[in-house]
Amino acid sequence: MTQSQKAGSGSSQVQVHGDVINQTFQLGPTKQEMEVALREEGDRILDTIRKEVAATYVAEGQVVAQSRIGLFDQKLLDVLAHEGTLDALKDPAFQVLLKRAQIGAASTEREADYDLLANLLGERTRDGDRRARASIARAVDVVDSLDDAALQGLTLLFYLWDLQPGQGDIETGLDFYSRGLGKIGFDILPMGEGWLDHIDILGLARIERTGSQTLKNFQEKFAAAVPGYTCRGVAEDQALNVEKKFLDEAGVEFKLVPHYLKPGYLRLPYARIESLKANLESPPLSSKQQQRAVEIAISDTGIDQHDPDVVPRFVEAVDARPELAACAAWWNQIPYPPIRTSAGTAVGYSNAARFISMAGVPPLHEYLLR
Repeated sequence: MTQSQKAGSGSSQVQVHGDVINQTFQLGPTKQEMEVALREEGDRILDTIRKEVAATYVAEGQVVAQSRIGLFDQKLLDVLAHEGTLDALKDPAFQVLLKRAQIGAASTEREADYDLLANLLGERTRDGDRRARASIARAVDVVDSLDDAALQGLTLLFYLWDLQPGQGDIETGLDFYSRGLGKIGFDILPMGEGWLDHIDILGLARIERTGSQTLKNFQEKFAAAVPGYTCRGVAEDQALNVEKKFLDEAGVEFKLVPHYLKPGYLRLPYARIESLKANLESPPLSSKQQQRAVEIAISDTGIDQHDPDVVPRFVEAVDARPELAACAAWWNQIPYPPIRTSAGTAVGYSNAARFISMAGVPPLHEYLLR
């Protein structure tokens, strides 16, 4: 006797001959199937809201609105799928912000805005703090009003002010930092005062015109941000003694490297003391050993302070890189210090994420809640 049995998709059969036992176990959907289902459901939600928003425009504008919102919706789905937060589309509070973002997308012909809006909504799913959400919501509301030059300026303010090289090697760190500027672009940098008024009106910055505050020269600010690059270092004839001191007193084996900006000297391969501390957190070092290692790094290498004699060579290294030199010149001509609001920070952060990897960069809410 021939027996034929079929099992449905996602199921498994067990058959034992002799005394015949047939069992069918229904297995749950695969991860890929669940993601596809979530994306399809998200697409339905977005389509419903998209049609609702488009219906508010006169007939002649509905086709354009639907097309622009559709482009934004697909980018948003990609962001949420990548982050694993597609379920956010079911949240009524998120839907309120989504509708505002779709209205913004319908109002702009700049395709880059769709990516920026999608990134902002993606950030909205990562934090439940109301202050952070309020900042992101404000940013969403003004994206379609922000001109190209001001957007580039805000993005570079975030990059130049909030991000610094993390590499221990000076040349590698400066080169990597310069490449990031090149990816963001500096072809339409805003000059003069007009753009400052623009971002002030939009609530993305507050402009200090009293003269009580000034924007620090970029080269000086940059040098202070990476004291490990501009520290006094250790004379070559003392390097072995310092390495031995680290090993004997802190139980850590450090190899000093040539100081690129100070011939005849060596330095620890870190851009700043925070990087050194992070490296020391791994066991088996005790907290006492970690503390002693930091003390030696400060006292013997000056890792936490930049050496004024090294700064001129650092400035030369900065100016030798076209991207850094151009952005430094732009920074130094800004007439009044723009004090970014949290909404301005949200715009700068989320737009930077369009061009550079944010791996290793703190999440947006850490900047918004400072």
